[in-house]
Amino acid sequence: AEGVSGKLETMNPILVRTPAEQSASRLIFSGLLSYDETGHLRGELAKSWRVENLGLRYVVELQPGVTWHDGKPLTADDVVFTVGLIKNQLVRSPLQPSWSQIKVVKLSSTSVAFDLARIYAAFPHALTFGVLPRHILGSLPPEKLRESDFNRQPIGSGPFRFDHLQVINPDEGRLIVYLTGNPTYVRGQPRLERMQLHVFQDSSRIEKSFLASEINAATDLTSDQVNTIATTRQDALVYRTTLLDGMYAFMRNDTTLF
Repeated sequence: AEGVSGKLETMNPILVRTPAEQSASRLIFSGLLSYDETGHLRGELAKSWRVENLGLRYVVELQPGVTWHDGKPLTADDVVFTVGLIKNQLVRSPLQPSWSQIKVVKLSSTSVAFDLARIYAAFPHALTFGVLPRHILGSLPPEKLRESDFNRQPIGSGPFRFDHLQVINPDEGRLIVYLTGNPTYVRGQPRLERMQLHVFQDSSRIEKSFLASEINAATDLTSDQVNTIATTRQDALVYRTTLLDGMYAFMRNDTTLF
């Protein structure tokens, strides 16, 4: 039972914004690539990937026999479909600006190619987006995606299957997402048979819930909150990891401001 913060209005990986939404979607959906425990890229749905055309084309070969949680096969059509939704301005995906100039091409049922407008060495990191099932969403108009029941009752291909959603306190956005381990997950069945994501409005409520033993794992805590928990609960284990993202400002110095 893990505590996460922020609103949870969707678990659709191409629409998520808050930490709670991102946590849920990463457990339910798979990407072509994902990160290992050291922060390095590895294949998830992808068996392999290679660079062609002097860095302007990336070709991804899919793992064979991958299935969705409903047992349907996952193919290159699903990847092309997902990228199409990301690029569609009617969907209003937060990922859209990064994909607007990238073309995706189906080469076979198990391989796709991504054509870039210019060389971008970090492009493989963009292949961690969650892939959506075309056989479920393909007939839905793109502008209706945000209103779909799928966003709160998702079917993915990730390590955990969505079971049900329990609303504890609608005024505070307090709810629990119940998940079960996916025995057919492409990287092997997860060690946990069941998992719960407890969604809280802010980190202070996560701290209180952990100290009350309502949850046994927590993220999105401040250093002070972590120290309080470690001091109050002697059985608490604290894991610290390095963040691999940041915010940067690039200034042009070859032109005047006005």
